[in-house]
Amino acid sequence: MNRFVRILAVWAGFAFSPSATAQCTFTPTINVDPLDPDNLYCPGDFVTLSTEAYSSYQWYVNFSDSNTGGTPIPAATQQSYLVDVSFWGFGYFYVEATDEMGCTEASATALIDSWAFLNPVIQSSGEMEFCAGDSTEILFPSPGAFKFQWFRNGQPIPGATQQNYWVQESGTYTLEIAYAQCPELWLSSGVGPTFVFFEPIVPNVLVEGDTLSADSGSSFQWMLNGEPIEGANDPDHIALESGAYSVRVVDSNGCTAVSEPVEITITSVGETYAGQLELFPVPVRSVLHLRTGSEAAIVYWRLLDLQGRVLVERASTELAPNLTISLAGYPAGIYLIECHLQDGRRFIRRFSRL
Repeated sequence: MNRFVRILAVWAGFAFSPSATAQCTFTPTINVDPLDPDNLYCPGDFVTLSTEAYSSYQWYVNFSDSNTGGTPIPAATQQSYLVDVSFWGFGYFYVEATDEMGCTEASATALIDSWAFLNPVIQSSGEMEFCAGDSTEILFPSPGAFKFQWFRNGQPIPGATQQNYWVQESGTYTLEIAYAQCPELWLSSGVGPTFVFFEPIVPNVLVEGDTLSADSGSSFQWMLNGEPIEGANDPDHIALESGAYSVRVVDSNGCTAVSEPVEITITSVGETYAGQLELFPVPVRSVLHLRTGSEAAIVYWRLLDLQGRVLVERASTELAPNLTISLAGYPAGIYLIECHLQDGRRFIRRFSRL
């Protein structure tokens, strides 16, 4: 007859089945200080996690909401652990605690999350070069920022604490911002646009007789008593009447500057030199005749329009007190003829062409 014998282990009056499993009689809990209702903290914050008193501890971090399979945090074997939010950014933390009987149990997870903010990017027109007196706007276009501080060449600009700033000086501009959720956390643009503001090159007016010349500039506008002279847009200008002459130029940097005025006094050419430079016929149709009324020869002449622009200039091939000039191809209008004589005299006369 077969017999089955059940063998029981007996210790201290208790019987244990080999299939029985031991369970810890405690579950550690985590206290979070400071506790945020949304578990959201600012970069730079520190959060203390602590549990009850046990014999030993090991803190873990996991990136899913589970208290198994986490990564043990090196040297995190005390009753509390200080979480550096800037370092971790995000994680589920839990602790395995062991009591004096050697039983180990894991706590539930505690989520530590942090606000994530983008560093500001400065918006500008894209133009980097300006003239002194100009201004250009830079701004941070995204909403949500709480505080602003603009910098020029690394130094804070006093009072520049708005979302935009109007630049009027050369330099490199950067921005720091803070959000309401983390008002002590300043985020920097790191880099920023560099602007150059050029001082205009002010021209000098050179005077030779009644001819005015600008010593610099790429485009010109002559003015008489502060008013533009129509068509006077060359580097040189012949003054036809008395007054204060100045010139407005655009320099090589594209900046506009105005010269200091110069006073010019014109003596009426027709009255002063009457009988000394005769023009005929008047008005002219196609050929202009000149006669000096003296023995001095005409050595050089030029034809100008009423704005003082040189239309043609010639040295006389025959030294004589008389000159004939063809006006074929020139439209009807008012012209100036300038003649230089061999004895050093110079004459300017107006005439009309039909």
